Amino acid sequence: MERIPKRSRGLGAVLGGVVGDVLGVPYSYTAVPAQNRVLGMSGGGVHGLRPGYWTSCSDLSLIVGLVASKAQPAEPFGRQSHLDDISQLWFEWHRGGKEPSVLVGRVLQCAAVFAQDEDVLVPRALHLQRAAAQCYSQSYRADCSGSLTRAHMVAVATLDQSIEQAVLVTRQIHSLTHVDPDAGEAVVLWTLMVREACLEGTCEPRNWLAFVPDDRRDLWRDRIEAAELSAPRMFGQDDWSVHAFQSAWSAVFHSAMRGAWSPEERTAAFTRSMHSAVSFSTDCEVVASIAGGLAGALFGLDAINPRWLRALHGWPGWSGGDIMSLAERMMHLSSAADRASLVEARPSV
Repeated sequence: MERIPKRSRGLGAVLGGVVGDVLGVPYSYTAVPAQNRVLGMSGGGVHGLRPGYWTSCSDLSLIVGLVASKAQPAEPFGRQSHLDDISQLWFEWHRGGKEPSVLVGRVLQCAAVFAQDEDVLVPRALHLQRAAAQCYSQSYRADCSGSLTRAHMVAVATLDQSIEQAVLVTRQIHSLTHVDPDAGEAVVLWTLMVREACLEGTCEPRNWLAFVPDDRRDLWRDRIEAAELSAPRMFGQDDWSVHAFQSAWSAVFHSAMRGAWSPEERTAAFTRSMHSAVSFSTDCEVVASIAGGLAGALFGLDAINPRWLRALHGWPGWSGGDIMSLAERMMHLSSAADRASLVEARPSV
């Protein structure tokens, strides 16, 4: 069996998440039958996007990566200042005309009001967390799966930290937009699954049930088993975070069952997982992004179709190569000089 380097797995996780997002664009919330869905970067869909253009899901995830890439060894990613930077960049991104999901948009609007009440121009993490709690109490629970599309980015950003610290950072970033307990547990599990894939080349969700409350571990064990016994189409008809988790895990699990050891087999496995995620879910871009992050970590960067990587482009005027550079900075693989010279200023939003 060929050993896949950690670098390839980390880059595969970050780029796989964006590739999945773009592959899902043409079919999210459309009535195109599964058998007629062709895997490709054709754009269009309900967003009317250009071919290869990623969605707001990847925008928000990339902002997390931008902040993580500037973290210093003395102040590892996850400090309060990092949460504030993420919150402020998300707000500036939205104020610049970008449209997030309904829930995230509502959270950012409420956070701005809380900040104004304190004579603060740009919301900080505390304002977003308060807004997320208020929106949850008002039943703004649609699209609660969106936080899962940032799990692979957090996993890669915290590879050098302890598992406990990675879980803490995951929960903190999740709390900026989401409060739902199911969503919180799902994102912690998925982050640790991607982490395991990057570091060990394996993925067993049950390994991480210790990070779910005691009284809910059996419930999650049943949910994981259901995903492994069913096709993604059994879970993909709504925005519930648990169904997004199950649909994405089903797509990756069944794609990896045949074995993925040679370069050709790994490419085939990644492609199968993307086809399953896109063909059998309603919110295709979210499910395929979640699945793509994990599949990219399991099978490595070289498993992703290079034509898909070359086609990538999106906010803030980036290409797939820019995302690769970002991932390398997050993993501390480039030189200190390169890290200092790249993304010193916030991107224009």
